[in-house]
Amino acid sequence: MNDIGVEIISDTLTVHSVGVTLAGDATTNRVTLRWSHEVTNPGKFLPLWTKFAKSIEGYDWSANAYGLQSHYLGNNGNGISHEIWASFASSQDALKFLSGMYGSAEFAKFSPEANKYSKFKRSYMEVSLKQYNPD
Repeated sequence: MNDIGVEIISDTLTVHSVGVTLAGDATTNRVTLRWSHEVTNPGKFLPLWTKFAKSIEGYDWSANAYGLQSHYLGNNGNGISHEIWASFASSQDALKFLSGMYGSAEFAKFSPEANKYSKFKRSYMEVSLKQYNPD
């Protein structure tokens, strides 16, 4: 694009603070759930979330992969600083996860503590319909 005189500017910069793959890979885990948060105290929130995420790994409804992404630059003007994600092979697996996670004793313990250090902004499901140049 520089050949036509366009300046390339990135409006976002993120890094995966945590990323764990338990099963599958990017070609098989094509459904992702995301929760966007404004984290006010990362030093308290990250260890709390990491402990919670690890505590639900053993369930049959657990995610194939999960992680936490930190936004360093760009947040669409809505205050999002961190994004939690979980990946699955199918939409059905993702819905099973939501039912299991929100109904778990681990989440009941985690949620009130997490709310002290973060503000929930949004959640959504992504489904990859086509993958180009898989590695």
